Amino acid sequence: MGILKIGGGIFFSIFISVSCFGQKPSDFELLKKKYPGEKAVIFNDQLDVLIEANNDSYKTTETAIKETYLLQNAGKEYATDQVNSSHFVKVKEIDAKTFVPDGDKFSVKKVEKFVASQNHPDYVFYDEEITKSFVFPSIQPGAITYLKFVRELSNPIMMGSFFFKWHVPCEISKICVKVDKRANLKYKLYNVDPLSLDFTQQEKGKYITYTWTVKNIKSAFYESDGPNLRYYYPHIVYYIENSNPLDTVSKDFKGLNALYHYYYNLVKDVNVQDDAKIREEVEKVTAGANSEEEKVKRIFYWIQDNINYIAFEEGMQGLVPENASLVFSKRYGDCKGMSSLMNTMLKMAGAKSYLTWIGTRHLPYKYTDIPTSIVDNHMIVTYYSNGRPIFLDGTNGHLSFGMPSSMIQGKQALVAVDEKNYKIEEVPIMAGSQNVSADSACFTIHNNSIQGSGVLTLTGYDKNNKTYYLTKR
Repeated sequence: MGILKIGGGIFFSIFISVSCFGQKPSDFELLKKKYPGEKAVIFNDQLDVLIEANNDSYKTTETAIKETYLLQNAGKEYATDQVNSSHFVKVKEIDAKTFVPDGDKFSVKKVEKFVASQNHPDYVFYDEEITKSFVFPSIQPGAITYLKFVRELSNPIMMGSFFFKWHVPCEISKICVKVDKRANLKYKLYNVDPLSLDFTQQEKGKYITYTWTVKNIKSAFYESDGPNLRYYYPHIVYYIENSNPLDTVSKDFKGLNALYHYYYNLVKDVNVQDDAKIREEVEKVTAGANSEEEKVKRIFYWIQDNINYIAFEEGMQGLVPENASLVFSKRYGDCKGMSSLMNTMLKMAGAKSYLTWIGTRHLPYKYTDIPTSIVDNHMIVTYYSNGRPIFLDGTNGHLSFGMPSSMIQGKQALVAVDEKNYKIEEVPIMAGSQNVSADSACFTIHNNSIQGSGVLTLTGYDKNNKTYYLTKR
């Protein structure tokens, strides 16, 4: 889920009573002086996470509340908002309203209409995510917008993150995680000055409560064409280290081992039956090849030429690869489906290849730091040539063999060797000498006219990008 989708703030009911209702219309002028030039200030952005242990599984409930004081005439960015749900994240409650200044008090205007729509990013053919959009009524300077929502996470492996800073100033940003003692909570802070953070840990009954608070936060600079906000906005990523609350000792259910165990169970039953048509195609494609690597190269290019990449996300299909037979017959697939077919064809050719999970450079995380699903958003195939990993991305239709796609350079790859064994490999960053753009032109003047010709030679990623532009594929 994108980090700009609404995710801020929660408080407990006792805190709510002194929140909006503790504000007065007369505070408007004070806030304008405190935040000159700002359109708005978030005076509460909090998230409450409850993690309960039920027999051999966890139940996670998140309650979020965000309150924003409008200091100037608000545009669409403050008048509208949205809450998202999916197969794994179910929204159970939404409450949105505007507190409108009315003399020395506020009157309340509730949001009555929530419009549900399918979320379709430009790069995805189909996405099951549902967006509930709404418009705050009676927006004006001095008004306060209030949003509360409650959602349940069905899979603890998909724990998320919380941001302490946004593109508007914030009076208080707070996350509180109340967790059953049987869940070993781990976390990592990114881009956070420890001196600016107030941290407490309290134990009561069967729960441990962790709280992180930051106050008086300046607005953060946002560059639309810059790196993802996760690279420079302060935030926390949290997760449960032991995937089974009944087993807090076994290494099989802890950390990266637990993540791999979960991931492997998603792919172990894929492609268990041989497909005669695929095998026949492999024999045709690799006929006459004089080495294993040549066979791999031919299959890689066959995938590029014959299988179209179409992103498709729905429920578990966002995690489980399609069978190679289905991708082969319909001639398209998402990253998992294309990897499923490529890996099947390579194994039929006798190559040492493995399904591999990886995150694109859109994400700054490493498996060795945060062993959760927040690290990855992509699947490729890793082939070992004399012990050297070659990373094969079927979604890139013009990539040269042996060169990783540009979006996974420098990233950690989780290679599925077998049921119990995996490898962490680091994708190399390609040298500049492998990405050359050489442009030459020759001009002559003849009879008061200029004539000329030129040659443009491209290698590496520049060649790949220009080929996409020229072929539209």
